Amino acid sequence: MKLFDPSDQWRFSRIAEKRKTTLLEGEDARIAAIMEEHPEFDPFWSLGEASASPQEIQGQIVNPFVHITLHLQIQNQIEREFPQEVKQAFLRLVEQGESDHDAIHQIISVYANLYFKALRRGQSFDESEYSIQLKYLTAS
Repeated sequence: MKLFDPSDQWRFSRIAEKRKTTLLEGEDARIAAIMEEHPEFDPFWSLGEASASPQEIQGQIVNPFVHITLHLQIQNQIEREFPQEVKQAFLRLVEQGESDHDAIHQIISVYANLYFKALRRGQSFDESEYSIQLKYLTAS
């Protein structure tokens, strides 16, 4: 999955609707499961492309599409164990008492900060800095 592919905005809307009545498979099922963890985003999926706009949700500004995409990205990294520091950080955070979901959110925070910093500067994502920062993550 290409990160933040505009065609996925509508795909996510379709998945959000289908997950209520259809047993999904593969990546669609993974996306639906992440959506289930974030019911606060449900009102926004029917907006299609607008689901990729920042929304005020529970007093915070969140982009539902970006958030779900980042969740999927990190879960894929954990599953593939690449980079290996992602799985190590995840297991360490859970061992320190974080829920799986909160541990993923902490990793998302590191990844997103580096990803968007590189994007703003027109640079490549710094995998080595990502690995370094993951080694320093601890339970909050």
